[in-house]
Amino acid sequence: MFEYYKELKSEHEITFDMNNIDSVDDSTFKAWFAYNKEEFKKICTYAEKSNSVHVGVLLCKLRTALSNQQISFLFGVCETTVGNYIKIAIEDLIDHLVPKFINSDNRTELINHVTPMSKALFDIPIDKTCLIFDATYRLVKKSKNYSGQKQSWSEQKKCHLFVLGPFDATHNDATILKDCFQRYPSEMSIIHENDVILVDRGFRDVIQFLTEHKGVKVHCPGLGQLNTLDANLSRFVTKCRWIVEQVFARLKMKFKIFAIPAHNSTLIHDYQALLIAFALLNLFHQPILSDRINEDVAVLMKSRLHIPNQLQSIVEKFNLSKVRAAFLQIEYVTLDNVENNQQLCFPHLTLEDLYSISLGPYQIQNAISYYAEHQNEGIFLVSKFQPDARHRTAAIRYTDFNITIQDPILIKAYMKSRYRGGKHHHIFVLFDKALTGRNSIKEYFCTCESGARTVGCCSHIMTIIWYLGYGQYHEISTPNPGICDVSITIPKEKPQPIQTEN
Repeated sequence: MFEYYKELKSEHEITFDMNNIDSVDDSTFKAWFAYNKEEFKKICTYAEKSNSVHVGVLLCKLRTALSNQQISFLFGVCETTVGNYIKIAIEDLIDHLVPKFINSDNRTELINHVTPMSKALFDIPIDKTCLIFDATYRLVKKSKNYSGQKQSWSEQKKCHLFVLGPFDATHNDATILKDCFQRYPSEMSIIHENDVILVDRGFRDVIQFLTEHKGVKVHCPGLGQLNTLDANLSRFVTKCRWIVEQVFARLKMKFKIFAIPAHNSTLIHDYQALLIAFALLNLFHQPILSDRINEDVAVLMKSRLHIPNQLQSIVEKFNLSKVRAAFLQIEYVTLDNVENNQQLCFPHLTLEDLYSISLGPYQIQNAISYYAEHQNEGIFLVSKFQPDARHRTAAIRYTDFNITIQDPILIKAYMKSRYRGGKHHHIFVLFDKALTGRNSIKEYFCTCESGARTVGCCSHIMTIIWYLGYGQYHEISTPNPGICDVSITIPKEKPQPIQTEN
């Protein structure tokens, strides 16, 4: 085998010669090694005990997730040599690259990374910082080591996992974070009293420990049907915590090895490889910021924090979620809805109008997917409120609920849940026919968990507003239209009534 590789090298049939990277064009080099040639040379400057070949093999492994045997053909070495090269590069970069770009103990640097959005929403002083904690999973293949198999199995995720940290998959987020304060006191000492911590519901059991023993301010999204204030505060948290998903998405897109289950034989170096990957992301990539252009969004969000949802009061008082008699059903079957639009009189909106309602792009992006799901079933239903003198809803007076409106039109829509097949929500939108654009949308409410908030709106509400005011007048591109035809859906059989003999 050695003679075979030696012959390949002598005939210059090696695919990649890391000592002569100029022989490969820049786009091809980046496709295989995640970075262009200039960036690769910069990475090599942090390697003191390894050379460009070792670093190149490691980057190729992280980027492509190919087996060592496959990589051996790319570099003209044997499989064992590939493993040795990777080990040498990891040990070198862990010592000389990672400490410079990850887990820094410089608190000033930490404070400088607080985003303008977080500062504005949570009133963070200039000497305090805002940290986002999240525990994620590392998929691994099933192991024949039964003890290790138990440690890597998550009952929640229903698959074998290796938790980055690394902790056993049997521990929840709260347990892991609390243990970090005891296990890594020097690293966690960078957190000071009155710092702001943003967590998700998985950390709820550690909130008391953080506030009482560490003196930090913890913000966590609520659970279940939230009142308006709690829903608004939850929106503050999610507005800043979205970066977590973006970071993991960037990691998996850049380094394919973290997007697939890890082989058990590589787990011993997997966490070190992850540290190197994050250090490289910090070295070359700009920080992820939300609303880079709309810097006044945070100010607008804070101004709406304590605004009550008056439409919710109307819906609940008159039980409009269950009332049908007072609503006229309008069917949006196709995009040619001239007659329906004349009857509904919903205002035309721009993308800027939609953004000023949602206060973020996420809900607008989701609207297209929600619409596509319902349109696949052949119909998009909207109901227009028409007071009936014989029904108690005729007593609705918007002024009694501190709503100033000239020519009110209330619509109701029905929408399925994104996560549960049998669950659905009712959406209500109140607009003023006498006004145009964003000013015409007066109130909105949804029966989902975050539907009562007045800081932005939920995706269900945005779907209705987006389609009626914008989407139907533009070409709608359904995301992944063919995915529903990939698998076979077996219709559920209705139980037959049991017949008994007389």
